[in-house]
Amino acid sequence: MVTCSHTDDFDLIRSVLTDDYVWNGVTEDGIDRGSFTIPQELTFCELKDEDELLGICGLRSCAQTCVELHTALLKAAAGRSQECFIALEIYLLQNTLVERLITRVPETNPKALKAALKLGFEEVGILKESYLKGGSLVNQYILQVNL
Repeated sequence: MVTCSHTDDFDLIRSVLTDDYVWNGVTEDGIDRGSFTIPQELTFCELKDEDELLGICGLRSCAQTCVELHTALLKAAAGRSQECFIALEIYLLQNTLVERLITRVPETNPKALKAALKLGFEEVGILKESYLKGGSLVNQYILQVNL
């Protein structure tokens, strides 16, 4: 069973974010993996199944009841995004006042967009030409879901 819990283990967070399977999907052009620093304004949760690490979620507060979600799932979580989301949802409902998640997905990551929509996120807007990928500025979809 997938569980979600708070983590301050920055070595673990960095290892997930710089993992070969994750890196290209979570970073813009021009960010150097070797000198990458973890955004200090994010609170992190780890997703695990028993002792197997599946990924992390970064949460940035927008309001008392709304957070911006940044997700990095490892290859071990392939096909398990719904289980991971349910674990995150349970954690947030039991430990916070959060009632809504928002996220941004670059148009260059159709796999993440499809997964978010399947999990119940709805598109609420587009940030035009706001993410540097493949040498071009691309759009980001803005999505939200109520817990």
